[in-house]
Amino acid sequence: MRIPLDAIRAAAERTAPHLHRTPTLSSRRLGERAGVRLDLKCESFQKTGSFKPRGALNIVLALPEARRASGLVTVSAGNHAQAVAWVAQQGHQRMTIEAPALPAADHVMLPGIAVAGVQDVAFESCDNGTLLLHVCRFFAPQGEKTTYAG
Repeated sequence: MRIPLDAIRAAAERTAPHLHRTPTLSSRRLGERAGVRLDLKCESFQKTGSFKPRGALNIVLALPEARRASGLVTVSAGNHAQAVAWVAQQGHQRMTIEAPALPAADHVMLPGIAVAGVQDVAFESCDNGTLLLHVCRFFAPQGEKTTYAG
């Protein structure tokens, strides 16, 4: 999937006021093994501890206000769920996150959402073994150019 440079620049401009400017650090030893100069982007310093808030925030902010007003739905039990919950908490959107009701959701996603500062989340356990988090256009954790551009 090719993402035009102007889409990446637009995403950076749209999301910059809401996100940390994360550092890059050189990795000489690893770069030498690969035969390249290697700089690592330290996205672990980003909101929620991953790069996912960039894409989640970008896709929400890129939507027209009228589309956002109806709420959004996504499916994730990991970093994307945490990022989407964080975006919702920032007041950008009403969202529903569907996640598998697995031990991983209890031990990874839910504490991550709490760490992100999300307070107003309603949990709903479904008969099909999923968990709904209510914090509607669906957006996926991957596969959309707008998400990747962020």
